Amino acid sequence: MSKNILSLSGNWRVDYLSSTPYTEVTEPVILDTSNSATTLSVPGYWEDMMQQFASTQLHRKLNINPLYTDQSYPMTGYCPDMYLPNPVGCLAYEKAFVLENVPQIAELFIGGAQNTVSAWVNGVYLGRHEGYCTPFAFSIPEGTLTVGENRVTLAVSNNRLQGYQGRPVSGLTSRAANECTGGIYGDVELRSYPDGLCDLWVTVNDNCTSFTVHTKGAGNIRKIVTITYKNETVSTATIPAGEETVTVTAQGLLRWTPETPELYQVTVTTENQSLSASFGVRRLSAEGKRLYLNGQPYYFRGICEHCYQYNTVHPTTDKGYYIDVIRKLKSLGFNSIRFHTWIPPYAYMEAADELGMLLEVETPNNTSLEEWEHIVRFCRHYTSVNMYSTGNELQIDHAYENHLHACAQLVHSQTDSLFSPMSAMRGIEYMLQEDDPRVTEPFEYNPQ
Repeated sequence: MSKNILSLSGNWRVDYLSSTPYTEVTEPVILDTSNSATTLSVPGYWEDMMQQFASTQLHRKLNINPLYTDQSYPMTGYCPDMYLPNPVGCLAYEKAFVLENVPQIAELFIGGAQNTVSAWVNGVYLGRHEGYCTPFAFSIPEGTLTVGENRVTLAVSNNRLQGYQGRPVSGLTSRAANECTGGIYGDVELRSYPDGLCDLWVTVNDNCTSFTVHTKGAGNIRKIVTITYKNETVSTATIPAGEETVTVTAQGLLRWTPETPELYQVTVTTENQSLSASFGVRRLSAEGKRLYLNGQPYYFRGICEHCYQYNTVHPTTDKGYYIDVIRKLKSLGFNSIRFHTWIPPYAYMEAADELGMLLEVETPNNTSLEEWEHIVRFCRHYTSVNMYSTGNELQIDHAYENHLHACAQLVHSQTDSLFSPMSAMRGIEYMLQEDDPRVTEPFEYNPQ
């Protein structure tokens, strides 16, 4: 996607604010303003910087996970998830940058952080984001940026997130149920859009006879749409001023499947800007207990991805790594991956698009509806993503059914994918303990 980008990654001055999240709208102050102030690298996870922390004055302030204890082996009986000796709380980040020209439409883009971020530019509060699954951005109000030196400040906390009905959010990229993972794990950028065109994605209709090109921004500008295959133009269309979408025929276009991962390129052009994205013509549908890919019965042979990264611990952004993983899985006969309570990075989904692998993305348990929308908007850019799920082994009661309807509506209104309420069900067999009372007579249905 073509846009003007000023990278803000690299070294940032930091200070430890507190053991709890920072929720104020006033900009936090980094107390140490000397040249010897602590700096941390962005992107970077806090637990990967423990030796760096130990060499600074900041180390004395850190609140280390109070639940961590020394583990002794061998263990007998029930073995819980391990707690880690990581910093817990909130760090303030600060960085200066210089602008020669002030863009009219700009945003502060963050490629991912755990778990909560509040942002300021030149002391102006931009907002607060809760959730760690996807990149996100803050709009910068007009008049905030100036020619010359500017300042961006972030308050980043890794305290446990409260999601659906205040329940703790739990997923595998946050060390299962034990949180602790913290830091800014994606690039930070100042992005500007000359004509306001800021997003582009494609959805395919039910029978794959056409597809719709969706845009966001530049609403009052005429947009030219070009579809190419291997650098050859196959069709063109126009989105009139005031419109955001156009539907294009798929007649004569090749279909995307795991066996034939054919990708096309869509480019949307305005007077001063253009955005491009890849897409495949494919549609997964369900009839009863059967799944159909592009109208043909399709049998899923899948694995469960538990976010086990043996080299980096955290999910890598190295696309080559995921290419190797998918090639190996395909050589073993697999055609699909279910992600256990985590959202794969863009590099994983790009590799699946290009090599051919169906993906089911799954949110951490108890993810809020707001974070659900961020996840849907992130994953809808990838052809390989064909199914969304709300989590793993949660009990579904009547209140949660209402939450599921809202989640499903987001998926069905903004993507062409299927929705699965839960990847693995949870019920009586999980809940009963040896000393619980038993019933001998039928009783009225009660999911609680």
